[in-house]
Amino acid sequence: MKLNWEDVNRRGNKRLKQPIEMSIHKYVGCGDALFLSCPELRIAQLDLNTEDWDTAEEKAVKIIESTVSNLHADMMKLVRQYEVAD
Repeated sequence: MKLNWEDVNRRGNKRLKQPIEMSIHKYVGCGDALFLSCPELRIAQLDLNTEDWDTAEEKAVKIIESTVSNLHADMMKLVRQYEVAD
């Protein structure tokens, strides 16, 4: 893993607090499958379709990056509409 994850518990769940809070974790009843949660982006228990931590980290970063990019694009559209309305 490339990011500075904090171990959350003995099951190996990991959490990152900065620059955005997110976690890669297992979910009860789903074996060793790994999931992504990021409360700031309203992502909860998103199945990463892997049991490998390195792959999960890579997928999680791409999902966060895409989500933030889409949010930024939507926000810029809103700002442009606001500017036109003035």
